Parts: sequence; C-alpha cells; structure tokens
Amino acid sequence: MARVPQTNSYILGPHDPFKKLYLLHPGDPPLLKSLDFGGRGGDNCVFDPDDNSAFYILGRDSLHRVSTNPLRITDTLELGYSIMPLSYLRYDHKNDALIAVRTLTDKIFVIDRRSLTVLRQLPFPTGTIVKNAWLDATHGKLFVTGNSIIGWKMIVYDTTTWTVIHENHWFSPSIFNFIIDPQGRKGYLGSILAGFVYVIDLDSLEVLESFFLGIGTRGFNFDPLRRLFIATSQFDGRLHIYDVDKRTFVAHPFIGKRGRWNVVDLESRRWFLTSSVGGFAIDPELLLSEQ
Repeated sequence: MARVPQTNSYILGPHDPFKKLYLLHPGDPPLLKSLDFGGRGGDNCVFDPDDNSAFYILGRDSLHRVSTNPLRITDTLELGYSIMPLSYLRYDHKNDALIAVRTLTDKIFVIDRRSLTVLRQLPFPTGTIVKNAWLDATHGKLFVTGNSIIGWKMIVYDTTTWTVIHENHWFSPSIFNFIIDPQGRKGYLGSILAGFVYVIDLDSLEVLESFFLGIGTRGFNFDPLRRLFIATSQFDGRLHIYDVDKRTFVAHPFIGKRGRWNVVDLESRRWFLTSSVGGFAIDPELLLSEQ
C-alpha cells in the first residue's frame, strides 16, 4: 500500500492469488478502481519524479509504467520469463534509472526510466542468487544481498561505473530482507527462516550485532525522520519498531498476519502497509505515545 504523492489516494499492489491492482480514493463512500494486472506484482512501486500521477511497478516478468488518471498501463518493458517473478524495484536519481531485481536468480537490471530500455544487466557472482537490493544515493552505491552454498553475501556496486567495489560473505541462515540507514552507515539484514536481524557496517560490511525478531520476519523499512527501523512478521502479525540510536524496541503493535508493502511516506510523515486484516495508515507519533 502506497500513497499517491500530494493526494489522499492509495495504490494497493496485487499478490497471488489476486490479479488486480487497485487505486483507492477514501471518502463517504470510498471509490475503488481496479486494473487487471495478470499476476502478482513486485514488493513496491516507484513514483515518477516528473509526474505524481504516474508510477512504475513490476509485474511477474515485466516492468510497467502506470497512470492513475485514468488508471491504466501506459508502457511495458518485458524482462524475460523465469520461474521466479520480479520482486524489488529501486530508483537511482543520479542516473535517472530504475533497478529491477528478480529474487532467487542472478538477474539485476538497470533500466533507463524515460525510454524503458535495459541499459545493462549487472554481473553477479557465479553460484550466488540475488535476494534484495538497496541504493545509497548519497554515496553512489548499490548494495545487493545474495545467498550461496557457503552462506549469505553482500555485493556493493559503484553506481557511476556499475562495477563491484566491495563484497563480503558470512556463514549464516538465508537472508531475505534488507534496508539501510545511510546517515548511521548501517544496514539491517533479516533471515525470514531463522528470525534474526543482523546489523552491518555499510563501509566495512562487517557484522556489528544481531537481535532476534521471530521466524517469518520480513517487510523491512527505515524511517530517517524518527530514526526507527520497522519490520512486519508473517506469522505473529506484529509490526516491530526498533530505535536504532537507543538500540531497543519501542513497540510491537498487532497489524495482522502476512504484512506486506511496508512504506515510509516522508511527505505525510506516516507509514502505510497492508496485511491479511487490511490496509493501514499509521501516525508513528500517535502510535508511540500510546505505548
């Protein structure tokens, strides 16, 4: 669930077995528009920096540009079939490029945003599968997590040359989720199978500490205004909120199982997410004042 910038409308992305993308206009009564998407979408969307009424979202094997007024797909880039669907989409402001990741493969695409053409496919180590990626725009780096037979791996690319400038690996359970704190120079990596979160130094890639959240933890995000790391749990239905400076949890509110599309909206200063219960707009100040 993501809010369309400068509006009170929301996008709800499809996930199997549902095949539709929705645009929700709250009100009395609320207005719900739908778009047949043909399959599951990626785990997030990216709004067009030049046009708030447009956004980019991954389909199963395609990248789509979608208009919200009217709601329709305006352009599509096919990225080839794979048994694994496309998963994560990031935006590189410096290069005006979209980065599409196909989880559990070796596919990382760098795509020109305006023309929707593939500029390059980033090299990934043989025998390693991609899990997640995150951009550090301030320092011009792309961090990519992956897994191999010896454990999990972090690969860092320079976003000017798109070459590998650093990598490290550890013997540990599978890493699925990843988020970075550019200001604090830390990354938070989570194992959905083991339930641990590993805190790494973004410059040295060394593990600094770890803490346990619970099996099924996913949906990582970071609120830079409040310096809070947040994560949802597939199984216990909790939204875990962690103060990264105090290094302690501050709340674990129940939001429903199978949390997904965890969005930190800096414009509205709210968090948006969906779960098996429904969609939520959360005011962090109000939530934390009640704990």
